[in-house]
Amino acid sequence: MSGKVWTDDRVEKLKELAHDGIFSATQIGVRLGGLTRNQVLGKCDRMGIKLTGGGVPSAVRSRNTKLQHQKRKAAAGKPITPIAVEPLPLPRADDIARKTLADLEPNDCKFPIGHLGEPGFGFCALESVLGLPYCAGHAARCFVAPNHMKSQSKDTSVLSARLVRDTSDLVSAGE
Repeated sequence: MSGKVWTDDRVEKLKELAHDGIFSATQIGVRLGGLTRNQVLGKCDRMGIKLTGGGVPSAVRSRNTKLQHQKRKAAAGKPITPIAVEPLPLPRADDIARKTLADLEPNDCKFPIGHLGEPGFGFCALESVLGLPYCAGHAARCFVAPNHMKSQSKDTSVLSARLVRDTSDLVSAGE
């Protein structure tokens, strides 16, 4: 830009617009005749002006803050319903480490077997389900199909059997 960007008139207008607390730096720049957001922010910083705007007037912002506080306070009195946490399934007999990380191929199941750094650690390496990193059995243990998430079934063997059968749902649903 040629000439002086910050004239006395623009500085006064900047002070007024910043004091209103309604406009963002970009909006103020437009109202000042096409100044950039950075020009407005830089001038405000040099002059010690705080911009609190952004399209929401301070009275509305204050009311919203009070409403949020009231909602939090009301929610604090409600009892929290505990979530039933079931233990992880025990490792199956066919969970053996067939390959190490260096030996894995793209279509191998990447389910880790054992504990990292201990002897016998490796990966399942059975053929993985198309679109998933695991074989059908391990996918059933790791993923929950969307239509079964709200299942009330406590029998995990039934749920597990459904998941193995419905593994194709996971792939087609893009999960």
